[in-house]
Amino acid sequence: MIRHADADRQTRLRSQVETRAGVCERWLPLWRALLYNQSESELLKVRIGHMRDVVAARLQLMYRPELSTLPEAERAQLVIALEALTDFESWGRMRERHGLSIEAAREVWISAIDRMLPPTPSPS
Repeated sequence: MIRHADADRQTRLRSQVETRAGVCERWLPLWRALLYNQSESELLKVRIGHMRDVVAARLQLMYRPELSTLPEAERAQLVIALEALTDFESWGRMRERHGLSIEAAREVWISAIDRMLPPTPSPS
């Protein structure tokens, strides 16, 4: 279920990051195992691609107001950058290499996403 998709920018940012961080925190070890073994199964490669597509679709939904202000090519590039930023390995680096708490890692993502997004358009 997608929560807060129609909320104000800060609520959407927090909601999306909290959801993504929770997934990454719980599933990072399994994700690493899946990636390590993806060469063994075409089905596994397809499922990994599908999981990445779901993340990108959620980003597009949660940040639709801001993304809608960009030309299609810029919008696509920004979604790619946001997906890379909020990848499992990004989470793992923040938590393991940099020793950030869950809360501190979420704040890094929130701040970075907020800076990357264009201004939210004014309601009509």
